[in-house]
Amino acid sequence: WPSIIVLFFFFLASNVWAAFPAPQGFVNDFANVLDQRSRAEMQVISDQLKREQGIELAIVTLSSTAPLDPKEYTTALFNEWGIGGPEDSGLLMLLAVAEGAIEVEPGYGLEGVLPDGLIGAVIDQEGMPHFTNRNYSAGLVAMARAYASILAGEEFEIAEDKQDSGWISSFLIFMLIVILL
Repeated sequence: WPSIIVLFFFFLASNVWAAFPAPQGFVNDFANVLDQRSRAEMQVISDQLKREQGIELAIVTLSSTAPLDPKEYTTALFNEWGIGGPEDSGLLMLLAVAEGAIEVEPGYGLEGVLPDGLIGAVIDQEGMPHFTNRNYSAGLVAMARAYASILAGEEFEIAEDKQDSGWISSFLIFMLIVILL
């Protein structure tokens, strides 16, 4: 019983400390890291997704998600704002600057189209090259475009690791040794 009571109070405390800002449309730059052109482009992408497919794409930047970790905050914010409505067809992209984290939360209605592996591939291929240079605007725009394309039915090509060719070299060396013997 004592552990259940402690967990209950921890849960209450974490939810009380996590005050969520009110949404200001589809693009919410609370960390002030986006340029005006990128904000406008992401707004157009989000408006088009909502109009053509009924999918809500929300982009949020925050200075920090403390006291919650970025994943917990993203999930809680997704639920708090009700992104995707009753169909649960929403997608939240959240950038936490202090934590250096980008989190993407799909609603249950999109999990079939956007499985975790595909979400991660888009982050790695489209966002990370820009985020490592602190170009948050370009990274979020590239990710928004990629997710919009995927949701429109286009195929996203996942880049293969360059390290996979190591087995070929090993096999060739092995064959060379066998031939020489």
